Amino acid sequence: MTQESAEVLGLWNIAAAQPRRIALIAPSGRMVSFRELTTLADRYAGGLRALGLRPGATVASMLPNGVEAVAMYFAAFQTGLYLVAVDWHLTVPEIAHVLLDSAAEAFVAGQRFGESARLAADAAGLPGAVRFSDGDIEGFKSLAWLGAAGIRRPLTGADPEVVAPHSTGFFGLFGLAPHGEHVHLCGSALSGPEALDFLTVSIQLGHRAVLMDGWDPAEALRLIERHRVTHSFVTPAQFDRLLALPEAIRYRYDLSSLRRIVHGPAPCPSATEQRMLDWLGPVLTDYRRATEGATATGDPDRDRHSDLIPG
Repeated sequence: MTQESAEVLGLWNIAAAQPRRIALIAPSGRMVSFRELTTLADRYAGGLRALGLRPGATVASMLPNGVEAVAMYFAAFQTGLYLVAVDWHLTVPEIAHVLLDSAAEAFVAGQRFGESARLAADAAGLPGAVRFSDGDIEGFKSLAWLGAAGIRRPLTGADPEVVAPHSTGFFGLFGLAPHGEHVHLCGSALSGPEALDFLTVSIQLGHRAVLMDGWDPAEALRLIERHRVTHSFVTPAQFDRLLALPEAIRYRYDLSSLRRIVHGPAPCPSATEQRMLDWLGPVLTDYRRATEGATATGDPDRDRHSDLIPG
């Protein structure tokens, strides 16, 4: 990698400079290049604009973890739309409330959530013309249709992308500089803001992202070894599932590539953090968002406890 290419930040800029560079490894194992991801995002963005959505409008997404969900985020990102990631664990009335309260003008849902998506869209009064699915849901159009509509109105992604310098940005707190052969593992649902933020910012910084369909602790360890993962966002509940694995499984994999495991925003018991530190070493970082504005870092040289660092 040249110095010039290493300084390129932002999905579309990286796609222009290094189109074949891998941006995302899907749950299926499919490797998606920066060029492929921007092409799909451009098509979705063009399709949404063809529907009449303009900057400030809202698109709701209830897609499973996958290439389509990531591309839909970037489609909204580059066109100035608000993306509301809907948690598929919600009940039908709750999903309908989200659609109404967010004033969603388009709704994209995964086939596996088809019944809930259809009933919620009906309850919210969304017209069929703005309902899309990655598969077969009654009353929903195919995402392929939305992508095809976007081909007629291509976008370049050339609008200026603002990325904070890593030395002062959120990732800089964790020592995660742009490029540098970093690899991010995402095992949480992209309906959660933390998981979505960490994955998309990683891609914007030129990191490769490995996406899981759902959290499987043993599979996560296998992927860390297989792809030499350097960082991941993990919840305290996922820590518990990792620690519940037999030691024979936990110590089977080479996890030496890990540089940072970030967890938050839920509180994590000290005993759990201690066991994770004993296992993985000083790669653990606890952060707190919003008004708390602080970060805690596991430091084995200070009584084996986490230190609070102003954020």
